[in-house]
Amino acid sequence: MSQWKPICSVDDIPVLGARRVTRAQVTDWTVGLEGGCAQAPDEGCTPRFNVKVDAGQIYLDLDELSTLALDNSKALA
Repeated sequence: MSQWKPICSVDDIPVLGARRVTRAQVTDWTVGLEGGCAQAPDEGCTPRFNVKVDAGQIYLDLDELSTLALDNSKALA
């Protein structure tokens, strides 16, 4: 069974330019949501994480954070 970490509220995501939350190190990239890869002219990929939204709060799966995020810097949230 998954445990979920609260990250931010839905209201923290700007309406215009939505799908971008400034809690990532690569905030100037345009990243495709399907595969996590940067769109031209940027290059590279970023890890993808499952997300749950409940009562206006956004959560990330702690199991994924403990495995997929091991090589990344400490989360800001």
